Amino acid sequence: MSKLEHIGERGTTGVGLWWHPDMFSFTSQAVNLSDLKRFKGAVRFYVRKNRFFNGGENGRPNYLLSIWGVDTSSPKEVKVIDETSEKEERLTVILEDGKYYLEDGTRLFTRAEVETCIHGATEDGARGYDAYDNIISDYIDGSNRRK
Repeated sequence: MSKLEHIGERGTTGVGLWWHPDMFSFTSQAVNLSDLKRFKGAVRFYVRKNRFFNGGENGRPNYLLSIWGVDTSSPKEVKVIDETSEKEERLTVILEDGKYYLEDGTRLFTRAEVETCIHGATEDGARGYDAYDNIISDYIDGSNRRK
């Protein structure tokens, strides 16, 4: 087996990242790790806006991800998990009745819902309501647990 080479100041080419609103996450292209196997050392992930992104036409990604070597004395340790690993290692979002929840039943709010709450609370504040008089359910169905 050959000796691992320090990655130094080398980096990778860009990998596309696409937004999936139904999963509230980005996914990348499939990446073959064979080129990275020969390196050791700390790396940083860089994400930048794809200047050629045109609303997703022609399959262009929203962002580009690259990996670059860095010198640091305290890199973050990451664990490799598999499908049988403990559930808290993974985030699963469930769509139920048009609302999003975590597996434990905690309600997640969309950007539009949060904006509705902000605008409603701002209008109520202008009408003289105290900030502590407003609750989420004044503006949207704010139940924070799945029934």
